[in-house]
Amino acid sequence: MFYYFGFGSNMSMLSLRAKGVEPRASTKAVLHGWQLRFNVQHFFRHEGGVGNIENTGHPDDRVLGVLHECPDEALSLLDQAEAYGHGYNRIEIEVEPDNPSAAMAPKVSALTYVGMPQFIDNDCRPSRRYLNIVLEGGRQAGLDGKYLESLANQPFINLMSTQRSRHHPETTQHLTGRCWQNSRCTQPSTGPCLICPRRGLCTTSSKAFLEAGT
Repeated sequence: MFYYFGFGSNMSMLSLRAKGVEPRASTKAVLHGWQLRFNVQHFFRHEGGVGNIENTGHPDDRVLGVLHECPDEALSLLDQAEAYGHGYNRIEIEVEPDNPSAAMAPKVSALTYVGMPQFIDNDCRPSRRYLNIVLEGGRQAGLDGKYLESLANQPFINLMSTQRSRHHPETTQHLTGRCWQNSRCTQPSTGPCLICPRRGLCTTSSKAFLEAGT
C-alpha cells in the first residue's frame, strides 16, 4: 500500500478509474510550501499546459488536493498514466490530511509527480477541457471554495472554438457533456472518439499522456 497525492486531474475519481486505479480510501489534503502551476507542455501541443507543482519554500503557499490510499499494483498504472520518465518525475512529499483516520499520522509521506525540466514551458496555459476536470475533481473532494475560485479564474486555452469537429462535437463540451459522463471520453475532438462505443476509434490517441497532469 502507498499514498498518492493528486492535485490535478487525478483529484477526480472518474479520471483515476479511467486509468485503472481504484483507491482504497481518499481524503482531502494540503501540501505546504508549494504552488500549483500548469506549465508542463502536453504531448498534444494544442492542449497547452497540464498540472505541475513547484516548491517555493514559502509557508503561505499551498496546494490542495486529494490523498489516495492505493494498492501496490496501482503504482505501475500511475507511472504509465502520468508519463513517468517522459514528462514527469515521481517524488515523495509530506502532506497534511484534512481528516486523518486513527491509523494516519498528522503528516503523511505520499508519492506525487512533478514536471521534468525539459517539458516545462512557463508560457503554457491549460485547456478549458483539462481545467474543467481539475475543477470537478476539486468540487467532488470538497476543496476550499476560495481555492476553487482561483482555479476557475485561471487563464485557459479555449479548445471549443479551435478544435470543434463535425464528427464528434460532444467531446469538446464541458464535463456536463454526455460523452464524458457516459463513456469517460477525455479526447478533444479530432475525430471519432477513442472510448465512446457509439463512434468508433479516434483518429489520434495517446492514452499514456492524454490525462497526464496528476
